[in-house]
Amino acid sequence: MTSDSKPTKSTKGSVKDKEFVTFTPPGTYAGKLTDEEILQVADYLNSF
Repeated sequence: MTSDSKPTKSTKGSVKDKEFVTFTPPGTYAGKLTDEEILQVADYLNSF
């Protein structure tokens, strides 16, 4: 993940696709994340 975009709110706990799409650069994902990708993105965000 090499994006400079950061979420505007914490998504700890349950994570929804929409919440990721709001700060994911257009074209990175087609609005859909697999379970594995959600875990990877959540782990990336938690590293801040």
